[in-house]
Amino acid sequence: MSGEPDHSDEGSVETISAVSSRMRSAPSAALIAPASTSSPNVVPLFVELEALDPDADLQDPDWPGALQLIRDVGAQVRRERDRAEEIVQQAHSLIQRTVQQAEWAERRAEMAEAKACEANLRADRAEMSLRLTEERLQQAEELARAAQAREREAQQWLRRLYASLKHEQQQLTRGTL
Repeated sequence: MSGEPDHSDEGSVETISAVSSRMRSAPSAALIAPASTSSPNVVPLFVELEALDPDADLQDPDWPGALQLIRDVGAQVRRERDRAEEIVQQAHSLIQRTVQQAEWAERRAEMAEAKACEANLRADRAEMSLRLTEERLQQAEELARAAQAREREAQQWLRRLYASLKHEQQQLTRGTL
């Protein structure tokens, strides 16, 4: 073991002693610089600075600028988080309002259905009352017709009686004269 990792097996794990000996022997720039991405399984964690700005001075970084950038990004993340929380709260309020409106609509529909059932019952009772009234009217008409027939019969009987009495009176008056 010369301190170099064994690349014969891609899935092998380096030991801590091998990594520490490699770090001691390697220059610090090689440790900071990204590893070569010759393997498709290796994903670089940081973008190479040379790819962004080839004139960048790697020896003298702008620490205050980097800190300000971190603060700006943090503030933006907090603003976005607050905005997301506000959107979630608005969504919850909207959902609650929608659920409440749906419940109210359901109650109104149930009340309307109950009123419709009551109206149907009243209509059924009115219809039954109308039928009973029509039956009573028919019975009354039949009774009236029967009464009229009896009245006509009584009038005919009275006419005959009158005619008979008149005839007898005429015969009695002829016989006494």
